[in-house]
Amino acid sequence: GLPRNGHLPWLHPMSKLLGVGFAVAGNCLIGLSFVAQKHAHNQNKDGISYLKLPWWWIGMVTMAIGECGNLMAYAYAPASLVSPLGAVSLVINAPLAHAILKDRMTRRALLGVICCIVGGTSIVLISPEEEKQFTVADYLGMEGEAALIANPLFIAFFVLNLLVAIAVMVSRVKTVLAYITVCSTLACLSVLGVKGLSSFAVLTIQGQNQFYNVFPFMLLMCVLAMMIIQLHYLNLAMIIGGAQVVMPVYYVLFTGLTVTGGVILYDEWEGMEWYKILLFVCGFIFTFMGVYLTKSESSEEKQEQRETTEDVWGDVFDSEGDEEEGEANPASEPKWEMKPLVRATTKQSATAQILSN
Repeated sequence: GLPRNGHLPWLHPMSKLLGVGFAVAGNCLIGLSFVAQKHAHNQNKDGISYLKLPWWWIGMVTMAIGECGNLMAYAYAPASLVSPLGAVSLVINAPLAHAILKDRMTRRALLGVICCIVGGTSIVLISPEEEKQFTVADYLGMEGEAALIANPLFIAFFVLNLLVAIAVMVSRVKTVLAYITVCSTLACLSVLGVKGLSSFAVLTIQGQNQFYNVFPFMLLMCVLAMMIIQLHYLNLAMIIGGAQVVMPVYYVLFTGLTVTGGVILYDEWEGMEWYKILLFVCGFIFTFMGVYLTKSESSEEKQEQRETTEDVWGDVFDSEGDEEEGEANPASEPKWEMKPLVRATTKQSATAQILSN
């Protein structure tokens, strides 16, 4: 059998390289899927449901394959490394959108791509060389040692995230920041669960069956439930705020929470010198700046948009002003109904909002 937190001989020292490879390839496919879905919406002159567009489904299949790559990456690399590499999808999306969709490639977006590359490279170089493989026994403490999920810090972290998500959902606060908070907290917890499931799958394939216990199946159901909820709230955030608001804020909250959870639950920074941790934080800040610059608008673009639309940043913190305007002009009142994801219109779908902005 495997020793507790043991390293698989066939992975060392390739674990981090495999994880990075899966993450980069997966996020490249996700970036390509954005282009395919935007192409579908551009070709949709009749306003039919996006679910009936072939190119939209091509994009969805490509995205699903890319997410499988991310799933495998969590088995071979720390969550604190894989999560920030999600910015790769923006790096590949920007030039592809310029080349294929003829979208304008601004200097601001180009600078954002460069920042993402610099930040992502720093994170990869600083992170640990190999990743630990955890078994079901490690999680449940079945071998006489403390269970991973019994860590008091992790219990506090888990409960706090869950309570925040539930409180926001129950309060029915209808702002972009509220929706992003639900997405980020649940996405963080689901990623920590996905990492465990990925490890179980890899170990099982290598002959160490991890599905002899009910724990992996319970974990899978919890992860799926959280993913469905977070996708629903992400769609609502995109409808209200658009990608230029949602993507930078979501990236910071989700990645920050995921890195924190990985450090607490999996002790991913064990043995790292203080200066490496500092460089990791600097790399994360660079990557966030890249995400912000890539998805935000220049001052000229904002001025043009203000001629026809309201400034979306107000919706992040307060929707009361919009509601008051809606009373005076019912036609301008925002639609707050909690519609299912699949019922969103073509113009309101999360994917369309991501790509059109």
